[in-house]
Parts: sequence; C-alpha cells; structure tokens
Amino acid sequence: MLIDGEELIKELVKGKRLFEDIIVPEGFDFSPYIPTVNEVLRKFPYKTEPLTINGGQFIRIKAEGIFLRSLNAAWEPEKPLSFIGSNLKNADLREANLQHSDFTNANLSMSNLEGANLENAVFQHANLVKSKLMNANLSNADLSTANLEEVNLANSNLCGAGLANTNLHKANLTGVEFFTTDLRDADLSNAVLTCSCGSGDFTDANLTEAVLKEVEYNHSIFTRARFEKARGDESSFYKVDFSDVFFEHASLQYIYAEHIDFCKANLKNVNFHGSELKKVDFTDADLSGADFDQVTLDGAYFCRTNLVGAKNIDTVKGLENAVFIDTVVTSEQKKFIEKKMEGSSTKRFIVKEEQP
Repeated sequence: MLIDGEELIKELVKGKRLFEDIIVPEGFDFSPYIPTVNEVLRKFPYKTEPLTINGGQFIRIKAEGIFLRSLNAAWEPEKPLSFIGSNLKNADLREANLQHSDFTNANLSMSNLEGANLENAVFQHANLVKSKLMNANLSNADLSTANLEEVNLANSNLCGAGLANTNLHKANLTGVEFFTTDLRDADLSNAVLTCSCGSGDFTDANLTEAVLKEVEYNHSIFTRARFEKARGDESSFYKVDFSDVFFEHASLQYIYAEHIDFCKANLKNVNFHGSELKKVDFTDADLSGADFDQVTLDGAYFCRTNLVGAKNIDTVKGLENAVFIDTVVTSEQKKFIEKKMEGSSTKRFIVKEEQP
C-alpha cells in the first residue's frame, strides 16, 4: 500500500502503531518532521506497545536522527523492511526487531542498534561508522563490503555472518562470537578481538596491530593474513591454519598452540616467550630473530625453516623431540641443537651465519 510520508506521520500522531505492507514514496524527506515523530514515539510506551510495521519499503528516505527504538519488538513480523540507500544517521534503533531487513547502501553511521535483532539482515555497502551494535544479534547477517570502522560490536552474535571485504578498522569486538564467520579480506587492523572463534575464515584479512589477547580460536583459517605487530598473548589456538601469514614483530607470549600450520609464514622477530607449541609445522617459515625464551615444544617440525638469529633457543624445552630437515641455522645453533638431539637421526642443517 503506497502511503504518502506526510499521511504516515499524521497516522502516527493520531496514535496508530500498527502498519502493514506500506510503501513510502522513494526518496521521501522526513527531516522536517523528525522532531514531531520523535516526540510522539518517545511519549508512547514503546517498550510495552512499540511501533510495529509488518512489511515496508523505505527506499532512499532521509530520516537522520529518527527515534525507532523497539520497532517491531512486540512480535516477530512476517515481512521484512527495506531501507535501501536510506539516510538513518544517528538513528535510535535500540532493541528493534529488524530480522531480514535490507540496509544495502544505507547510512547508519553513529546510529544506535544496541540489543537489536538483525538476524539475516543485509548491510552490503552500508555505512556503519562509529555505530553502536553492542549485544546485537547479527547471526547470518550479510555485512560484506560494509564500512564498520570504529564500530562497537561488544558481546554481539556474529555466528554465520558474512564480513568479507568489510572495514572493521579500530572496531571493538570484545566478547563477540565468531563461528563459521566469513572475514575474508576484512580490514581488522587495530581492532580489539578479545573474543571466541570457531571455524572462522580470515583468509587475506588485515589484522595489523590488532589485539587478540586471552582468546580461543579453533578450526579457523588465516591463510595469507597480516598480523604485523599484533598482540595475541595468553591466547589458545587449536587446529588453526596460519600458512603464509605475515606475523613480523607480533607478540605471541604465553600462548597455547596445538595442531598449527605455520608453513611459509613470516615469523620474523615474533615473541613466543613462555608459549607451549604442540604439533606445530614450521615448514619453509622464516623465524629469524624470533624469541623462543622459555618455550615448550612438543612435536615441532622445522623443514627448510630459517632459524638464523632466533633468540634463546638454549632455553627451549622439548627441542630434542623436534624434527629438523634442511633447517637453516648458524654454526653455533647447529652445535647446540645437535648436542641436544644426540643420537637422533631427524636432524639435517644448512649452516648460514648471521650478517653483521
């Protein structure tokens, strides 16, 4: 049902709170009416009798700062809402039920969506810069190519969400649940990722200077991701693919890592201080300058690995059970490792001295 924007506002002022299958003229400008709409909706008991719209198209409307708190929260609407290309900057959508809604190309920057139900919603190319999405349900939502820079997603549910090519620079992801989440090519640089993750795909993602402290990551893929200067201290990694990852100058102190693929990874100057590395494959990895102070190894594999300049190897526990095949080491390192592994045949080295 096509309804004029002004007519919709008149109905709201009269007290109507249930609308079905409405279509607002494309591009309608609500801006002059926002103070009136907000005053009416704020005075109404929105928590017990919220505005309900069962199916609606609001294409390219202008509604900056609109108050739609608890929209559709009374019951689950059968039909979704569409806000394609709309301006909802600074909108208040707290606790709104917006399942399956379409926000493609919409401007939701600095909006408040705390506690909103956004399951299966679409945000492709949407602008969510500095928006608040704490405790929101974004399970199976499509956020691919969206701009989520500096967004607060603390304690939100992103299970099954699509975040490929999404900008999450400086985003707060504390307490987020990442399970079967697609983050390929996502920009997570400087983001806070103190969260749990299972079966996440971070292929080619940028995690430069990201914080992953005290987290659990299981069965996840980080192939070709960038972790330069990232901080992952005191975290647990189980069956994670870090092959061909750029870790240079990252801090991985006191981590527990089991069944890890570091093949072809750049681990230059990484700090592994106090970590436990179990069944770890360093084939073709570059560990030059890495710090192994007080590290415990259990089943490490160093095939064609560059260990030249690696520090504190003499403090490593379990070195005698590691496998060394064509491992690049200095003559001093070779002498120490061979002494540790006396009687073992699983050692073969290529000697290369450090450059002054």
